Amino acid sequence: MKLRDYQQEAIEHIAACLKEGVRRVPLVMATGLGKTVVFTAPALLDTYLNAGQRVLIIAHTDELIEQAAKKARQANPDRRVGIVKAGLNETHAQIIVSSRQTLGHATGGPRRLASLRNVGLIIIDEAHHAVRTNTYGKILEHFGCFSDDDLPHFGDHDNIIPAPPVLGFTATLARGDKAKLSTVWQDTTVYETVKPAGSRFVTRRKRPGPFSRDILFGIRHGYLLDVSGKRVVVPDFDMSRVRQSGGDYRDSDLGEELERTFAPEIIAQAYAESCAEGTEFRKGIAFWPLVETAYHGAKAFNEAGIRSEVIHGELPKLERRAMLKRLHTGETRVIHGVGVLTEGFDEPTCDVVVVARPTRSAPLYQQMVGRVLRPNLELPPAQRGKALILDVVGAGARHDLRSLIDLAPERHLRRDAEELSLLELDEELIGIEEQQAAGAGPGFAEEIYHGPAQVQEFDPLGREKLWARTPDGAWYMKAGTVGFVFLIESLAGDPGTWDVVACSNNATADHRTGQQAWVQATDYAGLPLDEALSYAEDVAIDMGGYGSKSLTSRKSKWRNEEPSEAQKRLAYALGINPAGLTKGELGERVDAVKAVARIDPLVRAVRAAVDAVE
Repeated sequence: MKLRDYQQEAIEHIAACLKEGVRRVPLVMATGLGKTVVFTAPALLDTYLNAGQRVLIIAHTDELIEQAAKKARQANPDRRVGIVKAGLNETHAQIIVSSRQTLGHATGGPRRLASLRNVGLIIIDEAHHAVRTNTYGKILEHFGCFSDDDLPHFGDHDNIIPAPPVLGFTATLARGDKAKLSTVWQDTTVYETVKPAGSRFVTRRKRPGPFSRDILFGIRHGYLLDVSGKRVVVPDFDMSRVRQSGGDYRDSDLGEELERTFAPEIIAQAYAESCAEGTEFRKGIAFWPLVETAYHGAKAFNEAGIRSEVIHGELPKLERRAMLKRLHTGETRVIHGVGVLTEGFDEPTCDVVVVARPTRSAPLYQQMVGRVLRPNLELPPAQRGKALILDVVGAGARHDLRSLIDLAPERHLRRDAEELSLLELDEELIGIEEQQAAGAGPGFAEEIYHGPAQVQEFDPLGREKLWARTPDGAWYMKAGTVGFVFLIESLAGDPGTWDVVACSNNATADHRTGQQAWVQATDYAGLPLDEALSYAEDVAIDMGGYGSKSLTSRKSKWRNEEPSEAQKRLAYALGINPAGLTKGELGERVDAVKAVARIDPLVRAVRAAVDAVE
């Protein structure tokens, strides 16, 4: 299987991190970008397998285990691939895919772990579940992966074995609770030798880790569907009635409020109006907080003519598979799920997601939306269109689809059992909740809602959080420490289209650093605004990153520090009062003033030159 360029880059990044002594390497790849392809690739595994070592892949659901084993066999047809979970104990395979629950079981776990010998590499799928204090942490402790020695090891004194490095793959390296991923995963930084435009000097540029290819990257390069959003307005829905537990909304309260406001009927009507395609409806997935609410939703959808079924963890596996097969063939148009399709489920023929489970958790939101971003490769690109998010009571207003990375240091806080988030996905807790919900049954009253379904457009990609505009109206973005990327109305393209331009920070040469002032047009010209913004973000990344407005740096420790004296002097010189501002806030104010002084004169000069020619 030929790797895509970014997949090969991920493997090269892993090699660079291990060479620098990083032992627990996280990688962020959006749903649909092929993280399973990367961690089963011979280019990654052969180093260990050829040395006679085993590779251990750990996942936490049957679907993920089966998916990883299937990919490993396809990519490595000459290797033995085995599964260790429940009644399967294929510990003599070269590539072992195991259940986290099996290895962490209080009684059988130690025996199973002891049988896994000569492990040279550990891979954790959905790595955002792994923290030091849970089952994953205990498994890694068994293999000595947290040793502070230069050469981590485990085993008894007579049989010291080097501890294997650990790779963690996830679409969202963040959690919705207070547990800290930094207790397992190490931050990684890659240094590149570059010569910035207009400079006489070659410098080393720091690209902050972890390695990340997010949803926007996938959309820009055609690997994922573009996405639009519609917010379903539910009159009288009152979030003040919904309590919180473990950092997220309480499912029982959400279910009661959805029922009280006739939300399922309103959502079904909005789906019927927004997703009709001729005589059929677009296929989709709806996420609800409770099994009871999901049955109510499916009933409302069926009454609206949208063939629907409910799937949840208490259903037998064969019944779930049959249901998903009917979704694939189109016999069922919408599957209504409760906590079972957020990870490891792929159905590229679905391109609508109903987020009827409001959440404070950005990772959970991204996992839900990510289920419908895979393109249907049976269709030509021109016919694939955009995925659609039908967002109930504003989950999309709180979150967007950019990379989430949170490796902030652990703060030792007391955590009660009640504070555990759904993102823990510990089977015991999930099983209890689903059993309680399933026991209630679909016994809703037979009232029927009659009224209009109101929807509001919104931008799921949250560009307003990265982009700003100058007083003259020019869109711009800070591009690392080098300069800015901005848009200008196209000089040669159709009216209403845009060109992408990059420029240095300063309008004159900086004799102290040797950097020249420069302005550079790019190959991205004559584009609609959405496309111009997307490609401009690529240019900004190549120039050194999104800058201080990036969501991935919002939680950086330095942002909340006191500004330095040099930063304050610069602020005063630019007419900014730094009093009361943190280092991050002051940095953004400085960037904004510099952008206005640099970009607006350039845009005015170009417009004046064009007007003179005309």
